[in-house]
Amino acid sequence: MSQNPYADLGLKDADILQRKSEILWSVIFILDQRQIPKRDVKVLLGIDDKEFDHIQNGHSSVFSEEALRHFLEVLAEKNSSPT
Repeated sequence: MSQNPYADLGLKDADILQRKSEILWSVIFILDQRQIPKRDVKVLLGIDDKEFDHIQNGHSSVFSEEALRHFLEVLAEKNSSPT
């Protein structure tokens, strides 16, 4: 058994699937820790209700790896900005 469950299942693009899952987990963790209201998250990340629900439910397949990285970068910038 590997560190990548997608590879263990023999899925195509297992490395990409693993990276996307890890990035999305980080996004979800940050949102949970900061308790940012849904309305603010949507504005901050430039997403709609449906996309917010996909994030909240851990649906990494809906987003490109680049989009997920962008979300993480935006949240990191918000964390380093004075409030």
